[in-house]
Amino acid sequence: MSDIYNRMICEKYGVDIEGDVLDFNGVKSYNFLKEKEAIRHTFWETYGDEILPSVYGENALAVDGPYEIEEYNVTTNSGDVVFDVGANLGLFSAYAEDKGCDVYAFDPGENCVRYLHEQQKLHPQMKIIPIGLSNTIGEQVFYEAADCALSSFDKDRIDTENLVEKHIKTDTIDHYVEVNGITKVDYIKADIEGEERNMLMGARNVLKIMEPKLAICTYHRTDDPLVLEQIIRAANPRYVVNHAWRKLYAYVPQ
Repeated sequence: MSDIYNRMICEKYGVDIEGDVLDFNGVKSYNFLKEKEAIRHTFWETYGDEILPSVYGENALAVDGPYEIEEYNVTTNSGDVVFDVGANLGLFSAYAEDKGCDVYAFDPGENCVRYLHEQQKLHPQMKIIPIGLSNTIGEQVFYEAADCALSSFDKDRIDTENLVEKHIKTDTIDHYVEVNGITKVDYIKADIEGEERNMLMGARNVLKIMEPKLAICTYHRTDDPLVLEQIIRAANPRYVVNHAWRKLYAYVPQ
C-alpha cells in the first residue's frame, strides 16, 4: 500500500502524523513515521492489522487479518492478561494496554525490543520480554531482520537480505507462566514466522487449564491451518477453532 494512501487513511481518522506520538482515537503509539524508511514500511504493513481493525473497525488495510474478531468470540477485555507473541513494533500491545489489559510483549529481536521500549514510555505497565517462545527452554539461533520484519528461527523460509545471525534465549509459555507465578492467561496473539506450532506445543498446559483466546497466524507454512488446529484440539478438545484470512481464531465456550 502506498505511503500516500496510508497518510490519507490517517487523515480520515484524524491522526496527526507529524508529532512524536500517534493518537488513534486515544490509543497512543510512538511515531515510527519519523524513523528510517524500512521501519516506516514495517509500520504501514502492521498498523492495518494491529490498530485500525480494533480501534476503528477498519479492515481495508489488513494484510494478514485483524487480531480481534467478535464473530468468533476472540476479543480482548479490560483486565485480561494478554501475551503478544512476536510483538514487533508493539502496536497491538499498545492497543491492548490502553484497553486495560495486562500485556506481556514477547520479542527476541534486538531492534524490535528497542522500539518496544519507545512504546513502553507511553505505556509504562507494558512488560517487555526479550525472549523467543517455542517448545524448548535454552538457546536457539535466530535470524534478525533490521526492519523488524520477517525475523525467524528458520533462515531458509525468509526471503530477505541483511539478516543478522544471533543466539537468543528461548522458553515455553508453560514454563514462563509457572516460574513467574502467572495465574491466568486470557488471550494469546502470535505472528512468529513459522514458529507458531512450536509455541503452541510449549503452551499445552496453559491451553488445557487457562483456556486463553487465540489469534494465531496460519500462513507461514502450508500446513499451518491443519497442524495448528490439531495441536490446539489435542491440548484442549473444548476449543472452537475458526479459520479466516491467514489466521485462526480459537476460544473455549464458557
